[in-house]
Amino acid sequence: DLLSRAKSYARLNRKVVELEKKSGHDKLTGLFSVASFEEQGEKALSFALRHKLEITSVYLEIEDFQDIYLAHGKNVAQQIIVTVGKRLKEVMRTEDIAARLGVAKFAVLLPLTNEANARTVISRIRNNINKLVFNTGREKIRVSLAAGYTAPSMDEQMDFADIMEQADTALQKAMKRTSGEKIASFHDKEETVATKPSFTDDDIRTAFQHVIDGAYYQVPDLMLQLVADRLKPFLDYVASRSDTERTGTDDS
Repeated sequence: DLLSRAKSYARLNRKVVELEKKSGHDKLTGLFSVASFEEQGEKALSFALRHKLEITSVYLEIEDFQDIYLAHGKNVAQQIIVTVGKRLKEVMRTEDIAARLGVAKFAVLLPLTNEANARTVISRIRNNINKLVFNTGREKIRVSLAAGYTAPSMDEQMDFADIMEQADTALQKAMKRTSGEKIASFHDKEETVATKPSFTDDDIRTAFQHVIDGAYYQVPDLMLQLVADRLKPFLDYVASRSDTERTGTDDS
């Protein structure tokens, strides 16, 4: 029933998070996990600021990934994620640090790179990945990457969480663009941050079904948050029932 499946999903989700934290790497791509990226990033940023060295953080996201998943299914979606991760590793320098942050979101930290040079690196990465062709069995499809980036000022005392937030803000700017290269810097003052995309109830129901089917890791982060928000009253109720039953058992 729904209650059992919700409890099973919660247990499975905790197990996946724990395993990825222990391994330090994303299971699909072999790139760093979020926790490992944050750990490595803090060290790299601290070194750069201490020695007045340039460093740039880049966020990348596969555009329209939810549509690809819904149209072509889990296997094709996973093939795309794995291939993009592999191609990222191939084009990176030895000193670069790359991670998978979300379903279709990646990050690359570029030491000894200012914003001007970072844009050249990003264009090379995007061109390399945008030319990939995936055969779904019915048709051939291409993917494209949006990119946002930022470089801290050497005069600022920032932690890595600040840098990640700026890169994510820049990524939202890039994804809002309707023409030209979808690349944006956090310091592009003339642009405004993208508003969050709107989803219908049918979209949320479809995403919830993917969660029930065990394919939650292929659902976009924002959609997962919407599903979690819808489930919160139910999960709170389940938790309160469990507490009541436990209290009743203890008293008897």
